[in-house]
Amino acid sequence: PREPEPYYQAGRALVGMGNPEKATEYFFEAIALQENDDRYSEALGVAYMRLGKSELALAAFEKAISINEKNSFAYFNAAAILENTKNFSEASSFYYASGSAAILDRDFSGAQRALKSLKRTASSKEQRAKLSRLKSAIDEEWQYKEPSFKIKNISEL
Repeated sequence: PREPEPYYQAGRALVGMGNPEKATEYFFEAIALQENDDRYSEALGVAYMRLGKSELALAAFEKAISINEKNSFAYFNAAAILENTKNFSEASSFYYASGSAAILDRDFSGAQRALKSLKRTASSKEQRAKLSRLKSAIDEEWQYKEPSFKIKNISEL
């Protein structure tokens, strides 16, 4: 039996080399071999984004999310597509989900990126409440914890 990972890696390389059209073929092959890996659908979404095919990209990101509801990257990219189409309400929901998933994954930079984006799109009372909840969760998770080590001077680095 063939393995999906080499197709996935080849597709990622092709996207990186500026050939997302060809990459989609490899991602489809990986998905055909193992459809329950969210990374493959997520990568397909990235390739479609690079091709300017927003609707297909959004569908691929939503598929990745349906496989793994903690995929903060897929939420974030779906939100960016929605924001670019001026669907700020739905984009806000996806940015909030991205930040929440990033917190669960202990991804501080991903959580901060989602928070910054949510600040741009949150306009309703409900969305601003989500913004406040996400900020509080980030603060609680990272800012108020004591570091596990203390550096006394620069020579200890």
